[in-house]
Amino acid sequence: TGADTLFVTFSESIRRSSLVGNQLLLIKAGTTDTLLLNILQVLVQTNDSIYTLRVTSSGQQPKPGDRLRLAPGSKGGAIVDQNKNLPHDLNRSVILGLRLGPAAVIGAWYYDGNADGIIDSISLCFKRPVQQSAIKSITTKWNFLAGVMFDTVSLPTIKKMTDSSYSMPVSADAAPGSRIATHVAMEVLVVYNDFPDLPPLSAVVADSAAPVVTAARLVYTQTRDSAHTDQLTVVFSETIKQPQSIHPFLVKSVISGVQYRFRLEWISSNNEINVFRVDTIEGGALAYAKKGDSLWIDVLALISDNFGNTQLNPLNRRVPLDVVMPPAQPSQWEIKAVPNPFSPSTGSSTEIKAVSKKALLDPEQYSMSIVIFDVIGNSVTSAVLAQKNNNEWSVVWDGRNHNKRIVSSGVYVGMVKIVHTGETFMKRIRIGVKR
Repeated sequence: TGADTLFVTFSESIRRSSLVGNQLLLIKAGTTDTLLLNILQVLVQTNDSIYTLRVTSSGQQPKPGDRLRLAPGSKGGAIVDQNKNLPHDLNRSVILGLRLGPAAVIGAWYYDGNADGIIDSISLCFKRPVQQSAIKSITTKWNFLAGVMFDTVSLPTIKKMTDSSYSMPVSADAAPGSRIATHVAMEVLVVYNDFPDLPPLSAVVADSAAPVVTAARLVYTQTRDSAHTDQLTVVFSETIKQPQSIHPFLVKSVISGVQYRFRLEWISSNNEINVFRVDTIEGGALAYAKKGDSLWIDVLALISDNFGNTQLNPLNRRVPLDVVMPPAQPSQWEIKAVPNPFSPSTGSSTEIKAVSKKALLDPEQYSMSIVIFDVIGNSVTSAVLAQKNNNEWSVVWDGRNHNKRIVSSGVYVGMVKIVHTGETFMKRIRIGVKR
């Protein structure tokens, strides 16, 4: 179907500018039927008398054994030689021979074979059997958002699948920006040894690569004893269909190595970005996820892109989970000393406590210390508070200063510093001492 390629040798030099148009007459074999053959384009000019033309017929296509001659000048033919002579009314005809042209690519697909998010191979299906030795070059054209990349396939790496289909590795090493992409506008360009002067035959390469995860971020917005509004945001390598599973991902603890999963409710999507509400954590006996845990697609969830490519490789790309814990609020902490006041001269001491009024998700992420000052602001002593349970830290002060001497009677000020994942704030307490 469509236009044909015609290789023509004229008896002398002709003017190229006179070639395009209804310049040829096609006489069907065994008949006197004559059809106009339209020259659409000059593809290649080998010399002044040998041309490769793109032609189309007003009726039946040319076939081997048909005859071909020039449209006479008296009938509108415009082909002229260098002296502007038009074709004679009785110009000779020649028999058309057949030369198989370059085989078209009728199907092409790209894949991410190891599910790491990087396209690594393509397969081609030709219109008819093609010998590998007939191929001069195969080039892929990748159209990324950040720019265009060309990759020339190494011919020795091509593998024959059938007489008319081949598979071959491709590389995105020179890709502009990130190489992680399982949906790319791609073309394949094929040049044959027997037709080096013809433009490459091109075909669009279809998407057969399944999506993978490229980033994941979990934001805890509430503590354990309040309503769940925690959100998991996952970025995929391409736009996906709305997940139907409540367990679309598997997660592995960076500390213990145990595997767990989130029970999720899908909320929204914006291109590759999907947002989920976190209900609970299942498996692994974990209270919460930790930064650095690895997350990937659970193949049982049947996550697929808009082209129906489903991620079925259990070794699909893992990404580190970014976890943002709820900020520590100064108002949730109570600082107290028991007893207060106390009498160190009688062997008494006081326990200084920092107690959270709310259950904490990540108590091990907290550290606390105290500096005790006298009434004029001199540092008397300092200490680190030890964790007693998930919500309480404490230290015992025996009423002695840095030099191990019992301090004088009076009111002392304790400044407790609470540090949580980079955040720091101070809490103040007054402590009475009697001697």
